[in-house]
Amino acid sequence: MVFSSDFLRIIRSVLKESRRSLVPSIGEDDGLVLYTISYLYGSINENITAIDLGAGIGYSTIWIAKGIDDSYSSSGEVIAVEMKKERAIKAKEILSKLPLKKTLIKVLNTDAIIFLRGLTSEGKRIDLAFVDIDKFLYLDVFLLLKKVMKENGVVLFHNAYFPSANKLITYLNEHNYNYTIVPTSEGIIMIIMK
Repeated sequence: MVFSSDFLRIIRSVLKESRRSLVPSIGEDDGLVLYTISYLYGSINENITAIDLGAGIGYSTIWIAKGIDDSYSSSGEVIAVEMKKERAIKAKEILSKLPLKKTLIKVLNTDAIIFLRGLTSEGKRIDLAFVDIDKFLYLDVFLLLKKVMKENGVVLFHNAYFPSANKLITYLNEHNYNYTIVPTSEGIIMIIMK
């Protein structure tokens, strides 16, 4: 993968802004994993819908959207969900400036659980989900995602090494889910939905 100097400038400035504003964000290694998975998924599927739960000011959203945009998919949509209003406003400002060709980004200022419950009632189906919210909510989020994910969709949970993520991992083991932990600096739980 070769990123343009414009993209690298944008992604680095957003990471710098996240750190300056004390907004937790994923590491660059996690971003490269998100880009790669989004790119691969978009290269074998059409009209991708992805969600980024706990988007902060948009750093992880950028990686997902760029992967889909660079893929062979004809179009894509990324929905960035952020509970904190000031972060959602900043994300909307940042993400509106991305030079994407075929991927639409929406930013919603709402709680991830409320958002997922709404998706369930709408019957909307999701291809790719990245979750980086309070870790103690991971199992609750996964149970809701099970209702909205497409078959063979990809679910990613950040901070796999946090002790509070163990509740989700225990559930996955007890219910025979096929998953792996991508060994980034903070770990990403990756589940292919069946």
